[in-house]
Amino acid sequence: MSGCTCHANTGGLSPSLSGLPWGAGGYTPGSTYSLTWDGGPHISGDGGFNLDALHGTWSNLGPQVQLASGELTHSTDSARTWWADWTAPTAGTGDVTFNLAVLYANGNGNNNGDSWGTGTWTLPEAAGSGTTPPVASNVTYIPTNPTKATGLAVSYDYSDADGDSEQGTQIRWWRDGLRITAIDDMTSVPNSWIARDQEWQVEVTPSDVNEDGDPVLLSPVTIGNTIPVARSLSLTPTDALDTDDLELDYEYYDLDGNPQQNTEIRWYFDGNRMSDLDDQTTVSSLWTRSGDEWQASVQPHDGTDFGNIAWTATIVIGSSNNQPSATAYITPSGNAVTTDSLQVIVGYTDPDGDAKDATEIRWLRDGTQVSAYNDQTVVPPEATSKGQQWVAEARVSDGLMWSDWVSTDTVSIQNSPPIVTSIAMLPEGDLYTSTNLSVVWEQTDIDGDSESGSQIRWWVNGEWIRDYDNMVTVPSSETVRDQHWSVQVIPGDGEGLGSSMKTTSRAILNAPPNSPEITIGGDFGSALGVPDALHDLVAQASSEDPDEEIVQFDYQWTRNGFHVPDLDGQAV
Repeated sequence: MSGCTCHANTGGLSPSLSGLPWGAGGYTPGSTYSLTWDGGPHISGDGGFNLDALHGTWSNLGPQVQLASGELTHSTDSARTWWADWTAPTAGTGDVTFNLAVLYANGNGNNNGDSWGTGTWTLPEAAGSGTTPPVASNVTYIPTNPTKATGLAVSYDYSDADGDSEQGTQIRWWRDGLRITAIDDMTSVPNSWIARDQEWQVEVTPSDVNEDGDPVLLSPVTIGNTIPVARSLSLTPTDALDTDDLELDYEYYDLDGNPQQNTEIRWYFDGNRMSDLDDQTTVSSLWTRSGDEWQASVQPHDGTDFGNIAWTATIVIGSSNNQPSATAYITPSGNAVTTDSLQVIVGYTDPDGDAKDATEIRWLRDGTQVSAYNDQTVVPPEATSKGQQWVAEARVSDGLMWSDWVSTDTVSIQNSPPIVTSIAMLPEGDLYTSTNLSVVWEQTDIDGDSESGSQIRWWVNGEWIRDYDNMVTVPSSETVRDQHWSVQVIPGDGEGLGSSMKTTSRAILNAPPNSPEITIGGDFGSALGVPDALHDLVAQASSEDPDEEIVQFDYQWTRNGFHVPDLDGQAV
């Protein structure tokens, strides 16, 4: 259409084409999009168009649109805006080019006052619509020799020749030959499902949503034995005299639930093993003397494997050593929230001036000991939740004696306020006095609390208008042209309010008047009558303006369906 002079020597229009999925990164094969097009700013008169898409199909044509030789064109010249649905081609087609030409003519019979324009748009095919299936490689168990203590997981590398991202990969687990559907698509098997001597197998089928790749089935792996643990060892009495028997106490723990068998107990006097006391839990006072140093070790056995050797503290028989004392407090001491770490500060004093040798710490959550944090000074934020009550207990040792246990004050985990992550004042684009204003926002809460009690504040020309407080929608009747509006949200979770977020200020623009109501009749003085050849033909028009401004009218007459330019602008 370059060089067209039948309507005008040069094109003055800037055609627009809307509805294409630019924001989605391109078209999705087989999807249907509703398109609308025009020539930009209108001039009076007639018009037409031609629209061609190199690929895809057309449907749902508008009332002034027709399909000719695979291209769209106008069926009448009375419209200035047209629409139709376009269905994207199959996957692998690639870029699609749209060519649009639009003509506006004033109907005066020559090319003066006419205008035309063209536009070209190229739409890419969205990523993730390729046809090559993905591949799962380097599929392996983690670890290769699992136990209940290590857990069991699967690791693999995902690749796709089309560059498609991984979506919908299937992971299937079998235990002792039976499919476990409850853990479908999990890369890690929950520890509660695992037990010693079970045989597990996994299959990974990679997917990019469009296609599944070849499944990879690993050979079965057997859950091995978890070694047992001897813990909480103690010798009593801790202040033994040469008249006291020594008693060994310890806790046996096996993650697999296996009973204790053939555990080895060894006693040491002044660093030398006393083999005659092997596997005894009691040492008679006949073996001890004042000033002796005694210690015991325990190596637990579960019938399959030995665990690690655990040792008691050394006690001195008849020692003059005085017991140390401990103090403890948790920081933060108050107003702790779920994003805070809890740290216990343990103090130590010894009347003999002995240096601290060891510290034992126990954490209690809502009155129940949390063994995972034994002897840890810090509980991380992810271990706490709103409403929990935490207490730490501690004791200290000077290498010979332990202090009494001391407890901290209780720390309550408080509510964390929510955070606004996004806010928008709708509608988007230009605002008019005929349009309601509304607010939408998103917020997050680390406690998982739902939105409740959020505050909404509307601002007009920089002033907070309290009459609109907590209104999600402000009716258009409250807006005035040239005002500048913004909205602020203070997020709530039912227990407190977070930090607010506010939109930028947007202006209320002039609104176009409503479509006119037109009455045509003969001029009979005070009233219109039935038109005849003896009386002037009069057009009476009325319209309302949302901004309450005076509405002016431009008249155009048609006779027998044809425009009469000589009567343009005349009401009679």
